[in-house]
Amino acid sequence: MFAIQGLALGIGIAMGFAVLGAGIGQGLAANGALNGMARQPSFAGKIQTGMFIALAFVESLVIFTMIFCFMLVGKIPDTTKLTPEQIAGKTAMNQEAPAKFQANMAAPVRQ
Repeated sequence: MFAIQGLALGIGIAMGFAVLGAGIGQGLAANGALNGMARQPSFAGKIQTGMFIALAFVESLVIFTMIFCFMLVGKIPDTTKLTPEQIAGKTAMNQEAPAKFQANMAAPVRQ
């Protein structure tokens, strides 16, 4: 159950950090471009083109993160279909083996 909650929390945090980082990056790119255009108005067209390309790369990272998070949302299981053992956190490592396998384990080893 904790894994499901951790996955859901991780998706939200990933999107938050992606948007935060992109916002800061785009703000810094726009700041640098506007300062450059103010100092060299004759190069404004070239600076603006470079700025738009840089902003597209920054925004593409956010879009990739969004697609990845949507893929992870599809991995969250339906909690109404979980067994009580799964809700309690029991895994295959600490569950009892089925009876048909226990019978095989109790059989003597032939040489």
